Amino acid sequence: MRRYALRSAALAGFAAVVLAGCSDGGDDKADTKPSKMPPTADADFDKVDTGKEAEEAPSSPVLKVGETKTVALDGVEASLTVKSAEYVGTPAMMEKAKGRYVLLGLTIKNTGSKPLDFSPYGVTSWEDEDTAAQDASTLGYDEGPALDTTYKPGQSLTGKLLLDVGRKGGTVSYAGDLMAEEPAFSVELPES
Repeated sequence: MRRYALRSAALAGFAAVVLAGCSDGGDDKADTKPSKMPPTADADFDKVDTGKEAEEAPSSPVLKVGETKTVALDGVEASLTVKSAEYVGTPAMMEKAKGRYVLLGLTIKNTGSKPLDFSPYGVTSWEDEDTAAQDASTLGYDEGPALDTTYKPGQSLTGKLLLDVGRKGGTVSYAGDLMAEEPAFSVELPES
């Protein structure tokens, strides 16, 4: 019972102080002097890091044919080289492309310390200035080694992905983690 009485008294005292502080003594003119109160944590509100700097910096690399960059593929560091991008007709046993087929030659090397699972099918998209992102995945490419595999630390592989893109040019992006806001990497395709 004593605890409730102390709480009630403290709240009543606080309310009296607040109400007294709200009174301006009947003077209609407001005091224009700045407060001499010490700064609080709220005073630095404008200085809070909002992450704007991080948004301005590109978070996923864009590569062109012939370039090599370090990328994070599903949380594992890897070296990625774009070897080639060649537009081709419809390969045998494939359906007609929705747009154009492109063979994207890549070298992937696991430079991290844990295994890397690379699986581009279902998480690769294509877009350009006029067309919103759309799925570019196909069911594979039978010639040469398959890039969709598990890479142990230090292992690398060079192969090609067959992708169905809207037209020549634009950008192909590998999402990797579907929950990520940015793709793991993108490749700028040639116009011809």
